[in-house]
Amino acid sequence: MGNMRYTRAFFWGGWLSLALMVACNSPKSPVSHTSDASVNVPVVVIENGKRMMHSQKDAVAKGYTIIDLSDNWAPFLFSARDANSDRPISNHVKSMVTRLAKGEALMSPTMAEAKRQSGNRAATRQRVVENAFLEVYGISPGLTVLKDRIDTEVKNHCIDGVLFDRIRRFKGTITYHNNRQARLLSQSGSVAASRLGAEMNRLGTTSPTRVDGNWQAALAYEALVEIQKQLVCEGLLHKGQYVNGGFDQITHEAVAQFENKNRIMGFGQLSGETLAFFKKSPMERLHLAFVRALTERVVDAAAIIETELAQQLTGAVLAEMGISTPKDTVRFLQSVGDNNGFDACLVGVRLPALPAYYRKPLELSVEIHRGDVWYDPPVTADGVSVPQPRKVKPRLTLYTRWQGTRVPLISIPTTIGGWQKEMTSDGKEILAYKNSHPGNQIWRTIVAGPVWIPPPSTPTGEIVKDVRVAGRAIRVVDYDRIGPWYASAYGLVAAFHEISSGGKKNMETGIRTHGTFDYNAIMNRYSHGCHRLPNHLAIRLFSFILRHSPHKRLGHIRKKAAVSFTQQERDYTIKLDDRGYTYELLKPIPVTILPGTIMGENRSPLTTAIPQPALGMSL
Repeated sequence: MGNMRYTRAFFWGGWLSLALMVACNSPKSPVSHTSDASVNVPVVVIENGKRMMHSQKDAVAKGYTIIDLSDNWAPFLFSARDANSDRPISNHVKSMVTRLAKGEALMSPTMAEAKRQSGNRAATRQRVVENAFLEVYGISPGLTVLKDRIDTEVKNHCIDGVLFDRIRRFKGTITYHNNRQARLLSQSGSVAASRLGAEMNRLGTTSPTRVDGNWQAALAYEALVEIQKQLVCEGLLHKGQYVNGGFDQITHEAVAQFENKNRIMGFGQLSGETLAFFKKSPMERLHLAFVRALTERVVDAAAIIETELAQQLTGAVLAEMGISTPKDTVRFLQSVGDNNGFDACLVGVRLPALPAYYRKPLELSVEIHRGDVWYDPPVTADGVSVPQPRKVKPRLTLYTRWQGTRVPLISIPTTIGGWQKEMTSDGKEILAYKNSHPGNQIWRTIVAGPVWIPPPSTPTGEIVKDVRVAGRAIRVVDYDRIGPWYASAYGLVAAFHEISSGGKKNMETGIRTHGTFDYNAIMNRYSHGCHRLPNHLAIRLFSFILRHSPHKRLGHIRKKAAVSFTQQERDYTIKLDDRGYTYELLKPIPVTILPGTIMGENRSPLTTAIPQPALGMSL
C-alpha cells in the first residue's frame, strides 16, 4: 500500500506541475496578491485527485481557498486594498518585502544615506544589503529563491564530501571560543580523533560507542570539521579563513548565518535545534524551508493564526499537491516556474472546515502576562551585577469568545520593560527603569513598515553607525534602525497602545507591540517598555487581526519631521517624511496587561536612576 500511495502522489504531483507550468508561466498573467489580484488570474483547482483550471472569481465562488505561490506574494498586512474594495491605496512596504523575498540586493537606508553624504560618484555603483537570509526578519523566501538552492546546495557535488554520520553521532554542545582557544582545541581534538580512529580500527568497529573511554573531544572535533565543510559548500564560510575543527569567530558568524537561513532563533552555537539542522541533508532542509514558506501563504489565505490549525491546513495542501517527501519538493520546484520565476502562481484547494468559532465575526481580545517582574536595581551601588532569575517570562495571548467562553488562539513570547541605558539632558548616561504599565488598554492603530522616532533620552551612540563607502569609513544616522526596514527597531509592524484619558480622545502610552529581529531580547532580556514579538509571528498576528476586524486604510502617513542631536561633538539630523502604512481599527482590540509576579524587595518601579558604575552590564 505504501508504494501505491507514493505512486499516486508522484503521478498527481506531475500532473499538478504540468498544470502549474501553464498557470505560472503565462507572460500575460498579472502580478497578484490574493487580496489585490485580478479575478482573471488562472487558478489550478485541486480536489480529490482532480486538477482543473478556473478563473480566480469562479474558484472563490465555488468555495476554494486561493493559495498564492507567486514570488510577488506578501502577507495581507502589506496589501494595498481589501478583497471587497475597488480602490487600492499604494503600500510601498510591499515592494520592499517582495523584492527582498526574491533575493534582490537592495540598498539599506543607512547605506543610501552614507552614499548621499560621500559625494563619491564611484560609490553610486555600490549596492549592499546586509543580510541575504531574512526569514528571522519575517520575510519568507520566494519559491524561485528556494528553487535556486537545488543547484547551489542539493545538487552541489561539494556536499558529497561531507560525512554526515560524524555529525549525527555527536551528542552535546560545541561552544564558541576565541581564535587562540579554538586553535588549541582543534589541535587536541585532532589528536584525540586520530587515537579514536586507531582504536576503532584495532577493534574492527565503525561505532565509537564500542570504544572504552571518554571520546567527546574527538567526536566534537570530527563533527565540527564536517559542519565547516557544509558551511563552505553553502558559501557561508571560505577555505583558508577559519581554524579547521576549531569553533573560531568566523565559524561562529557562519553558523549564525546558517541559523538565519533556516529560521532558527539561536545564538551561533552548535547545540539544540541548530545542531539538529546540521544533521539534516540539504534536501531535507530545503523541504522544511518550502513547508515554512507554504505555511505562511496558507495562514494568510485562510485567515487563521492557530499553530496546530496552520500545520493541519498546510498538511492538507501538501497532500493535495502530492508533496510528502524532500524529493517531492525538489521535483515540484524544478517543474514549476520559468526563467522569470514564479510570476503569478495560484492554487485553489478546498480546505478542511475551520473551528466553529469562525462561523461568526471573531470577538478578539489580547492579554499580556508580564511574568516575573523585578523592580530592584540589577546592580549594587559599586556596579556588581545582581542575579534576577525569571521562571515565568512574558507572553502575549490572543483570544476570541465563543459561546460565553474565551478561546486562546495563539500564545507568543514577548518582552516587558526593565532597566535600560538612557541619556540625561546634560549628556550623561544612566540606567533608568522603563515600565510596561499593567491595566486595560486598546490597539486602534496598526502600522506596516513603522518608523521609530528616537526619544531625547536615547543614547546617541545607538542611533549612529559606521559604514564603508568606496573604501571610506563614514559615520551616519542609522536609518536601518529607524525604518522603514526589515531590521528597524519596530521590525515590520507595530500596534500603538492607548488608554482612556477620561475625555473624548484616548491617550497614547508611548508603548508599542511590535516585531523584532532581536529574538535574544525576547528570550532573555528586557525592552524599553514595548512588547516585542518575533517578526514572522508579529506579521501573522496583525494580518489576522486586520482580516477579522473592520478597519480603515489611511495609507502612508506623510508627515515631515526632523530630530537633531550631537554625538562625539558632531551634529546629526534625522529627517523623516513617512511614518509607515497605517490602518485604523473601527472597533479597537481590548488589551489587558496583567501585573505578573513582583519579585525582590521593591514592590513598585523606582523613579530614581542608577549612575555611571552600572553601565558595564548587558541589558
